[in-house]
Amino acid sequence: MLTTSQACPKQIKRELTTMKTYSSLRHLRIVGKAWEIRAKLRGWAGNPMTLQEWLGRLDRAAKR
Repeated sequence: MLTTSQACPKQIKRELTTMKTYSSLRHLRIVGKAWEIRAKLRGWAGNPMTLQEWLGRLDRAAKR
C-alpha cells in the first residue's frame, strides 16, 4: 500500500510552496513556481484594471 507522500508527491509539494509578489510604483515582480504564477495571472486576467492602474492604487494606499 502506498502512503500519501508516495502516491502524489507533487500534490503535497504544491501545497507547501508559496508565491510572492513584490511591487513598487513602476515594477511588479512575481516569484514562485511556474504553475503558481500562471494561475495568478489567469486570475488577474479577468480584472478590467490595467497593471499601471493597479500599481498606482497600491502606491496611493501605501502613502496613506
